[in-house]
Amino acid sequence: PHPPPPPSPAHPHPPALTPHPQDIAVDGLALTVLSARNKELGATCNAIGQTVGYFLAYTVFLAFSTPEFCNRYLRSASAASDSALFSLGTFMAFWGWVFVASTLWVVLVKRDEHFKQPGSLVQQLGGAYKEMLLVLQLPSVRGMALTLLTCRLAISAFEAVVPLRLVASGVPKETLALLASAVMPLGMASQAYVSYKYFSGGGVGGGGSKPMSVWMGWYPVRLATGVLSFVLVKIAASYASAADGLPLWLYGAMLALTVASTLCSSVMFVALMAFFNKVSDPAIGGTYMTMLNTLANMGGAWTGTLALASVDKLTVSTPCVDGEGCLENEKVLLDGFTVLAGAGMLVGIAWIAIMRSRVLKLETLPASAWLASHVDLHAA
Repeated sequence: PHPPPPPSPAHPHPPALTPHPQDIAVDGLALTVLSARNKELGATCNAIGQTVGYFLAYTVFLAFSTPEFCNRYLRSASAASDSALFSLGTFMAFWGWVFVASTLWVVLVKRDEHFKQPGSLVQQLGGAYKEMLLVLQLPSVRGMALTLLTCRLAISAFEAVVPLRLVASGVPKETLALLASAVMPLGMASQAYVSYKYFSGGGVGGGGSKPMSVWMGWYPVRLATGVLSFVLVKIAASYASAADGLPLWLYGAMLALTVASTLCSSVMFVALMAFFNKVSDPAIGGTYMTMLNTLANMGGAWTGTLALASVDKLTVSTPCVDGEGCLENEKVLLDGFTVLAGAGMLVGIAWIAIMRSRVLKLETLPASAWLASHVDLHAA
């Protein structure tokens, strides 16, 4: 999984889950090198690792590749220069060699369990898709797919629109990115804590881990932060034309909401990934887990697109003319975002009422319910 563009108070964290060949390989490696007791900790490595990588590749790179930042914070006044500490080429070359070194370490030191697959490349590709289609026949996977494809229908109403409305109200995009970057360590700390308490060796309290119980328990909180972000947008909009700009206390409210959203999103992300690690059948390794990631990605993609496409269509406005009959602007009678936010809240409440028991039932299923062999995979 790869992190999305710069986050905001409404959407501070991960999880665009875009599949790439490296994802499948890493997912498969996590399923084979980690013991059954610690398999779910692969989610922690994934979540924290990508957060650190995103921070280094975005925030750190932008800072250290800017001459003004280097002169102000890294150099003395006499050593000021028009050049940055490093260029994009230097940055890419360094991490390219790190990538090569880490790959060699996995191959030579960890003794990666790799076996040449039979058949041609086309046959292997076709076999992988056949495997995924067969796994989708499992009732457990279908239940998980329904959850992943619908869970963000209510939340995307806030995630997709709030950042745009905040910027339109006068909040600089740089401020949103700075707020999100400032709380990244908090997100990583919460992921590590939740993994230690609930997923490490079956959880500190014993009795086995319950990732979906953790995920479902935080879902109402995530919905609530979305509603609060809507309120924040309305308050910011009331100051949009103020001569003094947005008040300082409003930025404090943004920071508080960003902290709450980051905690919520981080916990839910690592819990979901832990469940994927727990149920994915090692027989087809990364293919299985990446398929679940892809379903999660699709659930965020179609709902976000729907929210962005609907907000303008739901807006009702009337043209305003001056004394000479010339069109001045349009008066908004009903804001589409208000309609979308209200619908999102109602849909979220309904989703919790309908899906909560179904989601919790998924983690009570035996391990055999998730095995690809139950659809006669190898015979097919």
